Amino acid sequence: MSERIDTEDISHLRSIGVGKKVLVIDDDKYARSISKKILTEFGYDVRVVEDGIKGLQMMLEFHPDVVLLDLMMPGISGVEVLEKKKKMADLDDIKVIMVSAYSEAQQVQAALLLGAVDYVIKPATPKQLVKRIVRALKSEKTVKVSEEGLKKPIDGYTHLLLLFANENFHEYIRSGLPEIYKISVVDSIEDLTEYYSASFSEYIIAEQKHLDIRNAGKLCSMLNSIDRNEILKPYLYYESELEQSEIDKYRNQGIIACIKKPEIPEDLLGLLNKTFEVNLIEVIPAGSDITILKRKPVDTAAAGKETARLVEEMNKNGVKKFIIDLSVLGTIELEEIEHLSKFSNYQTRMGIKVNFVITSEKVHKSFTEFIETANVSISDSVESAMTKLD
Repeated sequence: MSERIDTEDISHLRSIGVGKKVLVIDDDKYARSISKKILTEFGYDVRVVEDGIKGLQMMLEFHPDVVLLDLMMPGISGVEVLEKKKKMADLDDIKVIMVSAYSEAQQVQAALLLGAVDYVIKPATPKQLVKRIVRALKSEKTVKVSEEGLKKPIDGYTHLLLLFANENFHEYIRSGLPEIYKISVVDSIEDLTEYYSASFSEYIIAEQKHLDIRNAGKLCSMLNSIDRNEILKPYLYYESELEQSEIDKYRNQGIIACIKKPEIPEDLLGLLNKTFEVNLIEVIPAGSDITILKRKPVDTAAAGKETARLVEEMNKNGVKKFIIDLSVLGTIELEEIEHLSKFSNYQTRMGIKVNFVITSEKVHKSFTEFIETANVSISDSVESAMTKLD
């Protein structure tokens, strides 16, 4: 650990340590000594041990609030300590912060997947050490995600979460995506679990200048722990050049893709529409137990798949009458029709009624030719469709 004094005043954090217990597990005598000195000055009750076996025994005896666990130690490593801790139910509530060299990214990733809540790079300054422990203590009341896991909402928006977003980046993204995207912001990875207990975002974008390789691994580990249904998709957004080797490292940590800022701001919408499977269906309750699924005017066949998903989800909640409004389309792709043609089976299997609103002759021709044997109703306006469904 570094004894360098930081310029930021953290004296206001001293009261937090009073009554809290910290265990330091590190084979480096100097690291143990300086950690104990720093944390004792901040009011913590500190114990130190030099190896993983003694560390597990001390966890049982001392039962610390937080453990600073060195990653690479002789005997058993920090990862092996976490594996053993995970099997000991009495230690579930103990928060573990990994202490590692920067080169040990893969091992830190494994530690995060095993339940470590954070990591700190050697040599850590007093400020870094104390603030990471305070952050771990504040996460004591962990929000638990529903046993069913996350589910996509049926509101028709594409939900986008900006991570580490400064005000300029937030405004840039928001101004470029005026209608199709519903945008939220979270300041840190540590806030994600609480965010997802009350809200939802399918796509996460983090700026590369705020997300190094290590944090990318931490982000993806956190998303894996919350997302049993494998819905969440993290992306990296960068402005300057990024070497292919760097992109590969981010992808190896779990980042889906790296998105380069377009030269022309107006190109942002098109870029993200190509990158994401955009939710392009507006959900409109229309009375008389009828729900309108209105296709938005963006060129993508993914809307057919999304429409089918929405019908299935809403049918589970008792909705039986649907108007699929395709009036914004001048043409339609075969792939989208293939998804929409499922409704002929849905009407019998799920007991629903569906009417398609089509105003383009080309769409009407393509649609009826493909499903000419299906029992599907077509109208030229929403008003006409509602009359047929009543």
